[in-house]
Amino acid sequence: MFDYEAIDPSEVNDDTIPAGTYRAVITRAVEKPLRGDKQGAYLELRLDILDQEDEMNPLWERLYLDHPNPKAVKMAKRKLAEIMTAIGKPRIKGSDDLLEVPMMINVTRKEDGYQDQPENNIKKFYAAEDVTVPSSGEPDW
Repeated sequence: MFDYEAIDPSEVNDDTIPAGTYRAVITRAVEKPLRGDKQGAYLELRLDILDQEDEMNPLWERLYLDHPNPKAVKMAKRKLAEIMTAIGKPRIKGSDDLLEVPMMINVTRKEDGYQDQPENNIKKFYAAEDVTVPSSGEPDW
């Protein structure tokens, strides 16, 4: 039998990272269908933080580029444009063009997010000025 009163709330798994500005890359971009009977899809992005002594948990961003709500689509397009500007790619052929290019992200931490659990939110994507690309064309990290 499980006794939920025996669980100390301070021991709840908190996978968030501290609020701040981080250097990151998109390591995965997958298009997924909307759940339930909704028509449409979203692009799920996994972002990994670079240059940290301790490995940090990845961050996730969902871009609702094909959604019944036009406001969701508008917000997703705005965020995608911000990401493309941050990685220096004004045009892309597909989501793979977003992968493994360093950028800076501004992350917030909300204590009472979904189901009253702490959560992170990426507020801003912008260019990483300190990134150098050697003549081989491969990122230098």
